[in-house]
Amino acid sequence: MKSYITILAVALFVSCFCLPGFAACPSMDFTGDCRVDFEDFAVFAGQWLDEGIPDPEGMVWVDINDPGIGGGRVGFNGEMSKYETTNAQYCQFLNAAYASGDITVSDNNVIGANGTNAGEDFVGELYYDSDGAGKTSNGATNGGAARIHYSGGVFTVDPNFENHPVTWVNWYGATAFCNYYGWRLPTEWEWQAVADYHGNYIYGCGTTINPGGPFESGIIANYNSSIHPDGTTAVGAFGLYGYGMCDMAGNVFEWTSSCYNDCSSGIRAIRGGSWDWGSIDCRVSGEGQWGHWNHYAVDGSHNIGFRACRGDAPIQAVVPNVVDMPLAEAEAAIATAGLVVGTLTEEYSSTVPAGNIISQYPYPGGEFLPGSAVNLVVSKGDVTGMVWVFIDEPNFTGYMSKYETTNAQYCQFLNAAKSSGDITIDGNNVLGANGSNEGTDFIGELYYNLADPGVTVNQFIHAGASRIHYNGSSFIVDSGFENHPVTQVTWYGATAFCNYYGYRLPTEWEWQGVADYDGTYNFGCGIVINTGIANYWDSAPQDGTTSVGAFGTYGYGMCDMAGNAYELTSSPSGGDKIMRGGCFVSVAGNCSVTGGSVSGPGIANGSRGFRACR
Repeated sequence: MKSYITILAVALFVSCFCLPGFAACPSMDFTGDCRVDFEDFAVFAGQWLDEGIPDPEGMVWVDINDPGIGGGRVGFNGEMSKYETTNAQYCQFLNAAYASGDITVSDNNVIGANGTNAGEDFVGELYYDSDGAGKTSNGATNGGAARIHYSGGVFTVDPNFENHPVTWVNWYGATAFCNYYGWRLPTEWEWQAVADYHGNYIYGCGTTINPGGPFESGIIANYNSSIHPDGTTAVGAFGLYGYGMCDMAGNVFEWTSSCYNDCSSGIRAIRGGSWDWGSIDCRVSGEGQWGHWNHYAVDGSHNIGFRACRGDAPIQAVVPNVVDMPLAEAEAAIATAGLVVGTLTEEYSSTVPAGNIISQYPYPGGEFLPGSAVNLVVSKGDVTGMVWVFIDEPNFTGYMSKYETTNAQYCQFLNAAKSSGDITIDGNNVLGANGSNEGTDFIGELYYNLADPGVTVNQFIHAGASRIHYNGSSFIVDSGFENHPVTQVTWYGATAFCNYYGYRLPTEWEWQGVADYDGTYNFGCGIVINTGIANYWDSAPQDGTTSVGAFGTYGYGMCDMAGNAYELTSSPSGGDKIMRGGCFVSVAGNCSVTGGSVSGPGIANGSRGFRACR
């Protein structure tokens, strides 16, 4: 029995180094004589055996039943600490955890270990940085510095900082503290449910943050306008609000158990603002708004602490990441997570294929009540109907259009550019103008010839003719030619199309790098060319051009890089521009990956078109 009492005496002596001084007599004085002696040890031993590990000194719990903020967000039903966890309380935990083998100390860093306490440990993870530096700014000197230090087997708190909130504790250290005593961190939405009181608080201290409160400055929270010499202030210094809570606006940000977006990122949500951040950052508001912040779980800081809660954690569903998934797969993933698909909207996207998910709300990793809705934005594909192929080869890395630009796509551009003032019509000529679109214009230059009859010779009838016309109010495409490659477009017109949508023409070498695939292709359709796999002179379609993609897919998944229409590039040749790929009136040799021709930038005819890249 003597050895057991000796152990208890040592434990009590150690714990007294970090008592916060909430009472006039020593906190371990159980007999009421304002002394800690052997009579108290017996009482303490009995409590420990009957009740388990005692709470850290000064923990004050508030019983709260809040319904939440709606929209699938949970409320809070349980007990939450009235105050942010103090240096004294965290010091007491460190001494207890050190004695039970649940932490180790290395170079003033507190590291998790697997000790005798039943609470979950994070073995090998940093919990607390005793050397954590403060911030000297905004009237504070060394504000928020680490105030707990280790020497000779004992953790102690710097004098006068016992009741300041602990800082330089990371998410693992905050969670380990809670686990040690059978508590937990609140989720971010539980935290918000308590902070916004009955749903009408903007800040954790009410509808305003400096309305002329208990201090001469009128400030009722510790944020960057409060200006305190130590940065942090003693917990509770700014009064009680809402459910009787303190410092839910400012002093220090508070760790929550919630992941920020994807849990695999190692980022956790923090809430409440801090002594060195602005009032707007102290709002209780949530996702996508001011007041919703995050921090890497492994990193402590001069302005992050925590408060604990106890009671059952809410049953929540974690929102899966469905961005870029096809809609059917996204719906299945959402259902598997216990959620439902809410509103579906569609938008054009130049980066997300048609039918795939562009974005979602709530964001991935968010925690909701089961059955809550996830709203999705589904891609309608590129605004121009482009189909993009991602290519990574020595001469080109990026996206290139699978097909040559069609009459329908160029007609869409002309109608848009007419509305934005980026083109004018002069008889049968479409000319560049300086409109409201941000893309570079070629003012006064010919873009498109509206009235070329094409060529009628041998097997061709009006081959390569203008297929886009202007009816006095809008541009329209001849029926049946919507998916043929646009011809009668100049280099200026092709480049203006690309500029309008944020694309560009490929250089001749980028074009060749894609066309010759792995270096073994002689033509854009493979090693050989014939009338079954490319549209050139011997193919002899009556209209000259054929629908893009009619001759199949080759190489990187590209179509018509041999024949159909010459393709303009951005590369110059003297005052001309280089074209590649051959066309419907080319002989086979001119369709090779090394063959080509040139054109003046303002010349339009029925054999040349283009494809875009980005």
